[in-house]
This record gives sequence, C-alpha cells and structure tokens, in this order.
Amino acid sequence: MEFPSREFAEALCKGLNESGEYKRYARGWRWPILFKVEGGPGFILDLHEGECRGVKWFDDASQATADYVLSAPRDVWLSVIHGDLHPIRAILSRKIKLEKGSYTTLARYSMAATEIVRVARSVLGSG
Repeated sequence: MEFPSREFAEALCKGLNESGEYKRYARGWRWPILFKVEGGPGFILDLHEGECRGVKWFDDASQATADYVLSAPRDVWLSVIHGDLHPIRAILSRKIKLEKGSYTTLARYSMAATEIVRVARSVLGSG
C-alpha cells in the first residue's frame, strides 16, 4: 500500500478501530489530527475516545486544519512508520512539526501514538 494515500488513511482508521490497545491507550483523547506531508497531501483522522470515527483526505493539505496538525516530509513519516524514529521524539526534535495543538497533551498519549505507528506499519506492509 502506498503512503500517503486515501486507501492508507482509510485502512489506518479501520486498523485503529480493531486495536484493543489503541482503544485503551487513547481513552480520553477527543481531537481530530491532520497528518500532512510537507508540500503535498494529507489526511485527518477523526479520533475520539479510542475510536477512529472517519477520515478526510486532501490532495493538497496546505489549507486543511484540525485541532492537532502534524507536518513532516514524506521520508520522516516513513521513518516513523518503519520504527526508525519514535513519534514523540520526532515531534520534540521538530522533525515532525506540531503546527497546532498541545505538546503536553500529545506526550500524555505517547502509548496511543506508538500504537498508531504499529497499526500504520501493519497497514503499509499489507499492500
């Protein structure tokens, strides 16, 4: 499966809904997240209380917004998905830019972030 793509985003949402770990770790999270590829596409995962309620895809994510906006070059996103770079460390080191949202809140949900990456890795490897 290609990253980024609408199919990847939809499969990620479905995979999160099938993950008991994600449901547990993301309890209390109530904000959609926009994942942007710098200079290109992006998608919003409507994440709420351990559930992915849907996906919005943007061929050009430059004008899209959500409560949380994370932006990085494609190669950085792939490094995170492949496990070479921890998602929270990538944000704190600004390899992934937090354009909107709270660092403190993100850090509280680091286990949920790790599970999102694990599901993304399985989705990427499945097609």
